[in-house]
Amino acid sequence: MVDVKTSELTLDASPALTDRVVVVTDPLTTPVSGLASLTSVKTLFNVDTYRIWKTIADPQALYLLRAQIPLFRAPAALTFTRIHLLLNDSTPTAEFAGDLKFADDQFDGSFANATVIDVCDTTSGAFTATSSFDDATVPSGKYVYLQMDASPHVDIESIFLDLAWTYD
Repeated sequence: MVDVKTSELTLDASPALTDRVVVVTDPLTTPVSGLASLTSVKTLFNVDTYRIWKTIADPQALYLLRAQIPLFRAPAALTFTRIHLLLNDSTPTAEFAGDLKFADDQFDGSFANATVIDVCDTTSGAFTATSSFDDATVPSGKYVYLQMDASPHVDIESIFLDLAWTYD
C-alpha cells in the first residue's frame, strides 16, 4: 500500500489539490469508488464553474431602446464553457439573431474594442455552445453583453440565457 497524505478540512488548513480523496458514486447504482486527486474531483463536479441565469423579457421593446443588453463586468479573467439561449417560441419565423460579446465599456454606449465570444443565432428556439467559441476568454474588467443583430420577432416574449465559465 502506498503512503497517502491525509488532510483534514478546517478553516485554517484545507487539503492540497494533489491530495487524494475517496470518490464513491451513488450506491443505488453500480458502486464505483477509488482514490482521485482533488483537482480531478473539482473538474468532475464543476466546482470552479460559475454560472449566471437571466431572463430577458420583451426583447423587442429592449431593442428599441438599445441593441445591446449588458449582463455583467468580468471581475477577473474568465473563460466561457457554455452558452445557452432558449426562446419562449420555437417556430422558424421567431428565431433570434445575436452575439455574446465583451467590450471595454458599455456605459457610454461605445462598446469600444468589442469582441465576439460566440454567435448565438437560435434554431428551433434554442442555441447551445460548449466548444468552438469565437473567443471564449474574457480579460478582467471587460463588460459582457448580448448584442441583438436585428429587432427580435414579435412572438419572442422572453429569452432565457444561461452562461457558465471558469476563472483563469
